[in-house]
Amino acid sequence: MSNYLITGGSKGVGKELYNQLVQNGHVVYICDIEQPTWKIKKNLFTKIDCSLDNKIKKLSKDFLKKKILFDGLIFCHGAHHTAPLLNTEIKDLKKVFEINFFSYFYLIKNLYSLMINGGKIISISSIAATTPIPYSFVYSSSKSSLESMFFCFLNEFKDKKINLVVVQPGNINTGFNETGNKFSNINSKSYKFYIKVVKKIHSKYGMRPENVATKIVNIIKKKNPLPRYVIGKNAILANLVLRGLGLFLTLRLLRIFFKL
Repeated sequence: MSNYLITGGSKGVGKELYNQLVQNGHVVYICDIEQPTWKIKKNLFTKIDCSLDNKIKKLSKDFLKKKILFDGLIFCHGAHHTAPLLNTEIKDLKKVFEINFFSYFYLIKNLYSLMINGGKIISISSIAATTPIPYSFVYSSSKSSLESMFFCFLNEFKDKKINLVVVQPGNINTGFNETGNKFSNINSKSYKFYIKVVKKIHSKYGMRPENVATKIVNIIKKKNPLPRYVIGKNAILANLVLRGLGLFLTLRLLRIFFKL
């Protein structure tokens, strides 16, 4: 029996991960800003905003007092955002980075000491980290920054042989892509193109969250996992196109795909 901590585990991929890990006999703790709508033992759930460093520090101290160590940390929380550059507010940019980047830094820094030797820290990233999706520069930038941070940490954690893994999925059918779409100025020249992009990335075209969770569970079982796993046909194709054709042609293909 192993201990795991999932952030953003009240719904979506996080919820499916919780179910599968529990079914395998593990103890799973959930940290989320939202209360799960399903039954979970009180001592296994912490309502918390992971973008607040002081809250994460307290969380770490609480686990330390209880002498709870973790075999794995799985970060599933995140914030989505789409808007034209010229219509993006600085406060929205900062908010997304607080959730998608800085919160992961706070979690790793404060929970690292609670990891067992050979443990795994897994982060769900996005196809947007390597694919320059139009009108998604805030979200894409936050996810690419997250991946860079994880890869930089890899060699720093060799003392405990902790594996840091980024999971880069394509579209997932969780409704996530429909959050953060706030641009509604129909008189803007960008609006008609923005709407085309939003329709193309709709969650209804995505993978089932339980399938993504199964792939992550399989990664957890690996003794020496790779630094990054790309999941989903569209994510795999996007990465292949970028590597094979280069950035210039990839950008042109994206304009064609989104009818821009």
